[in-house]
Amino acid sequence: MLPILEAFAIARGSVVALAGGGGKTSLMWALARAASAAGWRVLTTTTTRIRMPREDECALTVLLDARDDPVGVLRGHLARTPHVTVAARRREEGKLGGLAPALVDAIAAAGIAELIVVEADGAAGRPIKAPREGEPVYPGSTTLAVMVVGVDALGVPLDEAHVFRAALAAQITGLEPGARVTPEAAAALLVGPGGLAAKAPARARIAVLVNKVEDAAGERAAHALAQRLLERGAPRLERALIGAVLRAEAGFAVLER
Repeated sequence: MLPILEAFAIARGSVVALAGGGGKTSLMWALARAASAAGWRVLTTTTTRIRMPREDECALTVLLDARDDPVGVLRGHLARTPHVTVAARRREEGKLGGLAPALVDAIAAAGIAELIVVEADGAAGRPIKAPREGEPVYPGSTTLAVMVVGVDALGVPLDEAHVFRAALAAQITGLEPGARVTPEAAAALLVGPGGLAAKAPARARIAVLVNKVEDAAGERAAHALAQRLLERGAPRLERALIGAVLRAEAGFAVLER
């Protein structure tokens, strides 16, 4: 089992974009904690929308508007606080608005943070999803795109209660509505031609995290899915990780091509 930054092979200067369901936001905070503990300056943000962080997730949230100099504002905050969340001032359904991908790129190019973690889509709390047209919203500066899926997505009915955008997922996977989600179907939604990884920038490395693995049965299911992902996602998928983000201190198993 590897510590989180080593498991994802994240180096200083990385821009990590997270997509999928089953623990994206928790993964963002776990990456930020590990990097800031290592002495890195860390920015967390979104290109869609995000709930306001709790104090234990991020002590400082900066809300930008059109009058701000984003790089200057964030440079000043990062000089005093190792981990800053940045979002737009507008709020939608109680959530903070996202930054334009080009703005994330400009912040990355300025080199003011050693790690930027971007939540690039939403899944409405489901462990797996189908991407609609125009998402995930990956910044062009993304160096690592991580697809997240909960192991609890395997075997659930393909319906809206369990799969975000279930009708679209049925089209992508070929499953009938209500059929059980198989490892093959999950792989199609994650790394297939119509899946989450398909629109990741060409320069970005791609990884998948199978999350919420808490027991032996979950571990067996996660390993089976990881193997299928590596087969289906070749050649772009670099690695599949298995673990539980809420127990990130226990580390992650890594399978590579």
